[in-house]
Amino acid sequence: MHIIFQAQIHFNMLNINIKSHKISLIKETIITLFLIFLCIIFAINKNYSKTVLQGLLIWLSLVVPSLFPYFFVVAFISKLKLTSKIANGISPFSKRVFNLSGTAFFCYIVGAFSGYPLGSKLVGEFKEKCILGETESERASMISSNASPMFLIGSVGSVMFNSIKFGALLFLTHIISSLISALIFSRYKYKSKPTNNVAPFIKCDAIFYESVYSSVISMLVVGGIIALFYLLTNILFDIGALNILIKPLTLILGNSESAKGVTFALFEYTCGLKILATSIPLKQALPIVSFICAFSGFSIIMQSVAYLKKAKIKTTPFLFSKLVVAIINFFVGLTISVIFF
Repeated sequence: MHIIFQAQIHFNMLNINIKSHKISLIKETIITLFLIFLCIIFAINKNYSKTVLQGLLIWLSLVVPSLFPYFFVVAFISKLKLTSKIANGISPFSKRVFNLSGTAFFCYIVGAFSGYPLGSKLVGEFKEKCILGETESERASMISSNASPMFLIGSVGSVMFNSIKFGALLFLTHIISSLISALIFSRYKYKSKPTNNVAPFIKCDAIFYESVYSSVISMLVVGGIIALFYLLTNILFDIGALNILIKPLTLILGNSESAKGVTFALFEYTCGLKILATSIPLKQALPIVSFICAFSGFSIIMQSVAYLKKAKIKTTPFLFSKLVVAIINFFVGLTISVIFF
């Protein structure tokens, strides 16, 4: 009887594995066919070469100036003893208020003031070095994905919307919402307490070179992802695949151009924000742009997910947090727009 029972278990497991393999094969086939379809469209329409160039120009003119300095500074600091000292100093406060160790909360600080995807990158690095545990790295990933003040105030406020005031209010919204989110997500697996580990000092004989090198490589990866998503979004728009989002958003926002900007931003938020900046009043824009900058678009989310998956951190809590934080940003932005506009 026992042998029959064991055989039944093995048979059921074999069926599950076969079904899982079939589902995986179907997914891979669909993705492959879709990519082949995109390649055919790209080959037929020569204008898409210019679209890729436009995506790279957006990256070069708006993202590199606002992000590269932070990439370098964070890479440099992470190789100094300063990281450990900062983590030790803030640990009592972060454990009491946010249920995070000083090292995990340091990731939040980096994410809040350095921008996407540095917070997630740092969480992944600390997890790989076993400085953060599994639960704490998940909790840290949920609050460490934020836009930088230079991007919000400089690129979005001053350049796109031609208003430093708008950029400053956007950053204020972002900070308030991130703190509210941090308090909410501190309850995630609350019984799992923070670790006492701190980031170790890693001796490096060529700190400057290593910091510049890692920053340049990271920026090139960011640029490639932005260009690809910019191209993908334009192709989907041209074949009418985005109408399912644009049409209802047009009814809500009052014009198709704003709806197009929001839809584009869900995929690549830099190009979407550029469209939105020319089609929506500042008062109406603040809650919507706050939502977009917090959600960050699939291109940024994919960058963060790549760092988290590399460190074997569960991405479901992170993905859920992006939507929650975006909704919080919308309502905080709505409140601030009523007060200041």
